[in-house]
This record gives sequence, C-alpha cells and structure tokens, in this order.
Amino acid sequence: PQIHGMQRLDSIIQSKSFEGHQKFIPSTHAREIHFKTAIEQAKETLVLIGPEGGFSEKEINDAISAGFLNVTLGPNRLRTETAGIVVCSIFANS
Repeated sequence: PQIHGMQRLDSIIQSKSFEGHQKFIPSTHAREIHFKTAIEQAKETLVLIGPEGGFSEKEINDAISAGFLNVTLGPNRLRTETAGIVVCSIFANS
C-alpha cells in the first residue's frame, strides 16, 4: 500500500488522479456495507481515513457525490492511526 500524509478532503475528492479507482470513505455512519465485502482485489483502490472524531456528514455526502462508497470497518470506533492499519489488513486478507 501507498500511504499519503494529510491532505485537504476537497482536493482529494476532486482530483482526477484517482479516476478508475474504487474509492471508499469509511465512517461510523455506514452500517450496511462492510469494506471487506465491497473491495475488488484486482482494482486500484483509494480509501480515505478521517480525522479524530470522523468525517462530518457534509464531507461524507461530498465524497459520495464524487463517487466514493461509504463503508464500515466494523462495529468499533477506530483512532485515525489505527484505521489505516485496519484497512490494509482487511485488504490484504480479502
């Protein structure tokens, strides 16, 4: 995986660099779709990891409008630094 540092959310979701990628925004608001069941292994993937406290509802809606799928990483609220590791682990074991 390639892990990037902090970036402005609006610049990421508007970026043309990720066209053709499967794109995910995990949040505690998503209950129906788990990241593990939504990913396709052979596709380039972009997963946004939010700040402490999570993404705002507006940020989630903006990302969804830009083609991101809102997914859950499970029942527990994760810290920012832990969420990235969980995403990599789920992806590697799917």
